[in-house]
Amino acid sequence: VVLAVTINAVGQLEGLLERGTAARKSYRRALTLLPSFIEPCLNLAALYLEKKTSLDVNWATRAERLLLDVQAIDAKNTRSLVLLGALYNNPVYGREADAKTMLTQALPDPEAGRRLGGILYEQGKPGEAIAPLLSSVKQDEMGRGQLLLARCALELPVDDRRKCGLLRSCKKWLEAMQKETGARSN
Repeated sequence: VVLAVTINAVGQLEGLLERGTAARKSYRRALTLLPSFIEPCLNLAALYLEKKTSLDVNWATRAERLLLDVQAIDAKNTRSLVLLGALYNNPVYGREADAKTMLTQALPDPEAGRRLGGILYEQGKPGEAIAPLLSSVKQDEMGRGQLLLARCALELPVDDRRKCGLLRSCKKWLEAMQKETGARSN
């Protein structure tokens, strides 16, 4: 167990250093040592999603198999639901309904909220995208969903009561980011 955990950690380090092939090798080795260890499954699936064909021409099916294996072990694993949502939303699969289902199940995870909000926005449903984006923004110190939230607010009808409040909130966030960026550059 200790060796599998250590090798998984080495894979994470290799991934951070942009050594995808070495990371994949470490994750596979960790899984060989401990097949029920879901962390290397998740890490390897995320790596496939990030690197796609540059890592493996069959990246999509390999990522899906890993994530379905995790789901078989732990059906409520939030990270696997988010990654499956991202995978199914990819044009390789084009399964938006399945992506939305997975991401909805992963809520209130901030990444799930951002991704679900993005799908809804792209489907021309900015009003529906607001709730998952608000949930995401409240949990994420960086406020990574704020710009998408502002875009949704801008597309709301003029008479929608949420519009002004959302735009004010986004303005405050932008001002705070501007101050922080200015402080870092000094």
